[in-house]
Amino acid sequence: MNRYLNKITLSCFFGTLPLLVAIAYTTPLLPHREKLPDEARCLADIDEVSIEAASLPFLMKDAKLTSDMILKKVKEVLETNGIAVSEESGTPRLKLHAITVTEPQDQTKVAVIVFIDVIQKVKVLRLDEDLTLPTATVLGRTLTTRAQLGKATLLQSEQAAHMFLTFLRQANRDVMTDE
Repeated sequence: MNRYLNKITLSCFFGTLPLLVAIAYTTPLLPHREKLPDEARCLADIDEVSIEAASLPFLMKDAKLTSDMILKKVKEVLETNGIAVSEESGTPRLKLHAITVTEPQDQTKVAVIVFIDVIQKVKVLRLDEDLTLPTATVLGRTLTTRAQLGKATLLQSEQAAHMFLTFLRQANRDVMTDE
């Protein structure tokens, strides 16, 4: 009886050994890191930008908010985090857009969305041409009241700038690990 038990144990062990070896061989030792999407990777190595703002919606103008106030807030965030802001035409350009949406039933509440488009020169292989295109977009958004619209817009502009910096750091890490 004991002899048969040993034979069964040995046959089970040697029968499953190739399966265990195959599983161990095909399983990666380190977790696989996903490659960032191209729109995030294209932000790598940006250390200088120019910034501009599209015209503001009437609600923001009524709240005494100006494009210069938004640009100043974004510039402050960028420079604090080591990104130079210049007027050079060869640098990637950050273009800020802000929109507001109100509910017809309650005009006191306002949705604020601030977009920052990263506009860069890229080569389009199919055309064999360099074009200046928005390559990435980040945003900040919130729901606020008309009384708090100016403050909320500045805060969301700051949040969008921080989101840009987060994507920039991720792209730099991703590109550095590829080399």
